[in-house]
Amino acid sequence: YPVRKGMKNNSNIKGFPTIGKINTKGKLLASKDKIYLNNISSAFLAMFVGFVDGDGYIKNTKTTTGYISTELVISLNFRDRQILEYMKNTLLIGRIYVYKRTIKYIISRVDLQEVVFPLLRHHNMFFLTNTRQAQYQKTLYIFNNNIVKFSDIPELEVEVLNIEPQDYV
Repeated sequence: YPVRKGMKNNSNIKGFPTIGKINTKGKLLASKDKIYLNNISSAFLAMFVGFVDGDGYIKNTKTTTGYISTELVISLNFRDRQILEYMKNTLLIGRIYVYKRTIKYIISRVDLQEVVFPLLRHHNMFFLTNTRQAQYQKTLYIFNNNIVKFSDIPELEVEVLNIEPQDYV
């Protein structure tokens, strides 16, 4: 996708504000390039969220230098690679890694802050499993409070939603 270098926070896109401060010198989406997010349907996003709930996770791990590495990972059997390719081609972010019998779709911290989490908020989507809800809430807390060192993450009491699947649609 088209990108530009720099540290500018692209929070001026109506409905798709960047979550937290971008802590990278990497490539960021230019404001005009977030327009494609308007074309991502809530049906696609519901499917994506379901795959994350069932076959994925949001990880916040400690790097060797003590910082936080954040990624969203969906892991499937290699025979289901077209599903992950469809997600990547729709969201226009992330990387696909192929292992022997497994394929993983990995979305970076910046792409979570600029694309995935703003989409979830825009469409009022949420995860159904308690584990994924806790991972999402913890990651939002890290982003919103600009926490960069792993040792600075507090123990959080995460409020899980008490919902039924039919409440989701």
